[in-house]
Amino acid sequence: QNLLLFPSAKLAFCGIPKVGVTGWKQFQRFTVLGAKDYQSVPHWKLDILRYSFSFLHPALQREIVMGEGWTRAVFFRDPAERLLSAYLEKVAKKP
Repeated sequence: QNLLLFPSAKLAFCGIPKVGVTGWKQFQRFTVLGAKDYQSVPHWKLDILRYSFSFLHPALQREIVMGEGWTRAVFFRDPAERLLSAYLEKVAKKP
């Protein structure tokens, strides 16, 4: 559900929550879909479903995952950095 597709660039980007996926979804809505409200929270926008991996034909899904024509990418955070960030945000801030 977090696979963002940029068909003209043949780029499939796996968006992982808490690693900037909101910004990438906004970028996708702006560049691919031409959305005027691209700066709003994109997670539940219906227009993004047009390029949702789960709604694609199975043959196209296979091409994206296994084909040589597509580039697949992912950004991730260091687990220790993520744990520290969560601690500082959720625990250390409390009075």
